[in-house]
Amino acid sequence: AVRRDVDAVCVHLARHVRAHSKSYYLELRDRWNAHPADDWFVAERAAALLYLNKSCFNGLWRVNSSGAMNTPFGTGRPVTFDLENLRAAAIALQGVELRPTEYLATLQDVQAGDIVYFDPPYDEGWVGYTADGFGPSDQRDLARTARRLAELGVHVLLSNADTPLIRELYAWARIDRARAPRAINSDGAGRGDVDEVIVVAGPSVKPPTPLSKALELLPAIATPTQPPTPTPTPPPPRRPMSRTDQLEIPNTAPANPEIRDALNA
Repeated sequence: AVRRDVDAVCVHLARHVRAHSKSYYLELRDRWNAHPADDWFVAERAAALLYLNKSCFNGLWRVNSSGAMNTPFGTGRPVTFDLENLRAAAIALQGVELRPTEYLATLQDVQAGDIVYFDPPYDEGWVGYTADGFGPSDQRDLARTARRLAELGVHVLLSNADTPLIRELYAWARIDRARAPRAINSDGAGRGDVDEVIVVAGPSVKPPTPLSKALELLPAIATPTQPPTPTPTPPPPRRPMSRTDQLEIPNTAPANPEIRDALNA
């Protein structure tokens, strides 16, 4: 909706801003839960989602076991939206295909040399974005998928929490630690900077350079007499994945028969 008609989304958001209150929030939340997507205009539903997420407690979208959004109302402070940023997002999304589907189904078009980025619900964090959640077994399935893709020549990036499970699952890959700000957490003590990991795998991935070694290299880098960096060898032509490129993920597969064969082998 933002990509196709951002102005219509902005109009609906302005209406929500004017009507903003606890009673209005609860009324709109009830409507969201009672009516499927087909009962809404596309721009209207997109604006409703943005308003509910912006106005709910701690900005945390939560659903119950029936899939109904049940996050209570937030503080009641005036709600605002960065419409210019929303319009910039609409421009950035031009020519992009968005697929609201299970993540394995999005891999059906992947070829060797492509870049795949996974941003799953984080381990030991909030996973109630859907009724099914995303538990340790899901994390293991994802790690197996990422490893098989890397073996097939796909460049894989993944972010997750810095936990023992995640470090165990991705011990075969390069793992970089990063500090990331977190302003949303049901526990106030959990807000602020937290440790995350960035997993990198695929062709020609090298271990990260230690900081001490990087500092040693700085004088050499600054010396103008250093020989020029050789021109890298061009990568080989991309090849499509074949039936023999089998991803070993059980019990989950998209409808595409070739990818289904690969994922279910």
